[in-house]
Amino acid sequence: MCKTKKNNKSAVLRLLLLSTLLIIHACGDDDTLPDPVVTVNGFSVTIDENPMDGTVLGTIQATTDRGDITLEISEQSPSGALALEEATGTITVADSALFDFEVNPQITAVVKATVGSVEETANITIDLNDIKELNIGENGLIAYYSFDNSLSDSLGNFPNLT
Repeated sequence: MCKTKKNNKSAVLRLLLLSTLLIIHACGDDDTLPDPVVTVNGFSVTIDENPMDGTVLGTIQATTDRGDITLEISEQSPSGALALEEATGTITVADSALFDFEVNPQITAVVKATVGSVEETANITIDLNDIKELNIGENGLIAYYSFDNSLSDSLGNFPNLT
């Protein structure tokens, strides 16, 4: 009978210890945890004007010490110029018509990385190089050959070449 009392005491003590640990854990306040640390790096790049839609411009690098990061473009100028692939952080050309040096020599955006209630932002800057565009009939151009199996120039100045 003494052995049973001893086993009962041991079981009660284990139960009491387990209950105490559960109470301590349950009463632990999640608000005492520090906010997650979020870092996000922007980038700056210089490209020629008139890129194709979908051209990759760079990748947003974002990290956190816990949780999942949500990435989004929170602002951009001009609006609609850039797209963000949220899963990879890849920034691409969304509207190539906006990448015209004479209209928008610089494209800018702000990317926001969020974990819970913590937000960090980073800047993106795309500077455009002005490239000389070929305008038929301008700047002294007298002939233009497209090499489409014809010796006629597109301006019509030399129609009968052989």
